[in-house]
Amino acid sequence: MKRLYEKTIIETCLKQTKFESVMRDFQTHLFVTQYEKGEFVTTPLQKEHLFQIIIQGSLSIYFIRDDGSVYSLANS
Repeated sequence: MKRLYEKTIIETCLKQTKFESVMRDFQTHLFVTQYEKGEFVTTPLQKEHLFQIIIQGSLSIYFIRDDGSVYSLANS
């Protein structure tokens, strides 16, 4: 995972979303995160609270059952 704080990169990414007008007010707090293929965006033990908008790539959402088995909820 790599976080980018350059304003030009943030502007470019904002223009690719339908949330540009809403997110513009928060621009001083925004950053772009680039993930490598196969990297986890979040895990059950992660305590960081982020609102993330996927601009490019694919994402799989899984549910981990009490017995540890994994259930696929969505792929996009």
